[in-house]
Order: sequence, then C-alpha cells, then structure tokens
Amino acid sequence: MHILLMSRVVLAHGVKGGMERHAAILTEALASRGHRVSVVTTALPAGHSDQTATGSEPTLYLAGTTWRRYSRSWWQASATAVHRLSAADRPDVIWSQSIAGLGYARSPVRDRGIPVVSVMHGTALGELRGNLRAWRHAPSARGVAVVGLALKRRLCEPLVWGPTATRVCRWIAVSDQVAEDLAYLGVERERVSVVPNGIDTARFRPDLEARAEIRAELGIDPAGPVAVVAGRLTRQKGVDVAIRAVARVPGLHLVVAGDGGARAELERRVQLLGLAGRVRFGGPVAYQRVPSLLAAADIGLMPSLLEEAFPLSLIEAMATGLPVVASRVGGVPTAVRPGVDGALVPPGDVDALARVLGELADNPSRRAELGANARKRALACFDTKRMVDATEAVFEREVR
Repeated sequence: MHILLMSRVVLAHGVKGGMERHAAILTEALASRGHRVSVVTTALPAGHSDQTATGSEPTLYLAGTTWRRYSRSWWQASATAVHRLSAADRPDVIWSQSIAGLGYARSPVRDRGIPVVSVMHGTALGELRGNLRAWRHAPSARGVAVVGLALKRRLCEPLVWGPTATRVCRWIAVSDQVAEDLAYLGVERERVSVVPNGIDTARFRPDLEARAEIRAELGIDPAGPVAVVAGRLTRQKGVDVAIRAVARVPGLHLVVAGDGGARAELERRVQLLGLAGRVRFGGPVAYQRVPSLLAAADIGLMPSLLEEAFPLSLIEAMATGLPVVASRVGGVPTAVRPGVDGALVPPGDVDALARVLGELADNPSRRAELGANARKRALACFDTKRMVDATEAVFEREVR
C-alpha cells in the first residue's frame, strides 16, 4: 500500500510527545513491511533537520503553515498537497493523526478520493476533564486560563468535526476511554477500532547490568527500593503528588526523569521535605537512555492529574518488568490491572499513593510478582508488532 500520513507535527519538529513517537514507530514499521509511507506536515522550525524516519519516502513539508497550532491555512494547504500528490502518485489510504486530515476529509472532492482513517490519541472532552481535575488539585490563575482554553476546544470540536465525522471511513482509538469519548463527536461505536499504543519490548526489558550502572551513577543504594517517574515536569503531571507520597515511605528513593516549567518548584518541595538524599532529578533524558533508567528502578510511577489517553511511558515501564502505580485516569485502566500487574489510585490522592508505595517498598517478592505479570502483559498486548498488525489490518480493510 501507499500510505499517506497527515500530521501537523512530527518528531523532526523537535516535539517529543507520545503522538509524535507513535507516528514515528508506526511509520518506520510499516515501511519495513514494504509499504510506501509519505508524510504531509507543516514547515519545520528554523534549525531543524528536514528528514524524519519514514522508510525510503521523503516527507512533504508545507511552507507557510505553523506547526504550533491548527489553522485555516493548514487545512487548505494540507488538502491542496494531498490533491497534488494524488494526481502524480495516488495514495491508497490516508492516515490522519488526530484531526490533521480534517482539511482533506471535508474537501468537496473527498467523495471521489482516498479513504481516511483517523487515529485518535485523545479528545477535547478528555482534555477538559483532565485540566479541571488538575486545577481543582492546584488552583492558579494560569490554571483558569488553561481550563478556559480546554472548554473552548470542547465547545468548538463538535462544530468543527461534526459535519466531517461521517466522511472518515474508520476511527482508531488508542484506548477504550478515547473510543467512548468519540461519541460526543457523533461517531458511532461500531466505526471505532481500539488499537493500544505499542513499544519495542526488546528495548524495554529487565537489564541487570544497566540497573547496576545507573544506580552507581546516581549514587543510589544497589539494593534499596527505587521508584521512577518520567515525563514533562508540569503541575498537571502530578510529580508534586509523587514527591509528597515518597516522603511518607521511609527508605524509598525517587528518580524524576524529565524537565519542564515546574522543576524549580519541585526542587524547592524536595528541600522543604528534607528529601535531597532520596529524590534525584535526572533532567532531560535522551530517549535512547530511557530503557536503562527504567531498568534501574523497582516501581514505575505515573501520578498524572490529566486525562492520559494511553501513555507510552506506562507500557515502557511495564515492559521493563516494573509494577506500575498510576492514577486512575483516561485510558490507564486499559493497560494496568490492579492487583495483577500494578495498582491504580485516585488522581491527586497522596495518602492512597503513599499507602501503595509503602506496601511495595516493603515487599520485594510482591514487586517481583507484579513486575513479572506486567512484563507478560506488555509482551502479549502492547508490543509494536501487535499495534502494527492491527493498524495495518484496518488500513487494508478500508482500501478493499
């Protein structure tokens, strides 16, 4: 098949989010199977490379459109690019990352054109729920603005997508929660396939050598229990909740991997709680280093207050053989089975998080049992091959 990916942002823009990583993983895997993958995206910021991992196909960049937000110029330019490409080398199917393909789907020539499959990593409805939760946990003037923007998107999304939803042939949701949320856009459940994100389970695996090296590098007791939380350091990600919970669990160390606007505030919290010897800030972590960092830990933490659709960091920790303690939000329950391969706690609940962490910190055999189950589940359900197989099958069905 000739597959055309439409995505406003790709890794080459310098954005390292889950949706961009998902596109890169899936694109490279599809190309390795002999499919031709082209990409329509926005112009890159100055100083960024003009190549992205898309097999042997070049990426088509659209000058004059901004990568920072959706705009009328993006819809028009992207639709024009697809029509121009179709005249010379017609794709068999269009893969729209979220609403990136809306411009083509709503164009007057869509009915004579190419089937569109939209892969949804979240909705404005889920975004609003998450931002309201984060604001209630940590009220701030900025939080009011963020909630206001999310509310605007929630009100506008049905108006924007509504007339177009029926013209998308198939929807792929990364979790059950996202699939349910699509109903408010007028999408019938039978037109939605749930395909969870996938990761390379050969890269993310238990690694005793890396465990010893990273612990020595960070100055952490080789035998002591260690929890790790990875991601952007913002209030909404709940790292402050994790730090306060760790303070109540004697002997438990915490490694915080990532950077962001809340880092200074979090470092002050660590000092105030007297945790300087037990909490390490790793700063920005290259993706190649993440498997080793996870292998050095005993517990994976995801204390987010947001409505996470299906975070890659969650299944990366599971594949590494870590029991995961996560907030019960969004699509997280699609991955974590409480008491089997991890635990789910109410978002923002320091007491509940501390209680679970204390139980795991004091019980190495229980950690090993849950971690082994987590690894098995990741291999069975969240491997890259499974994700590619399911997505490829949807594309092929729509082409037929």
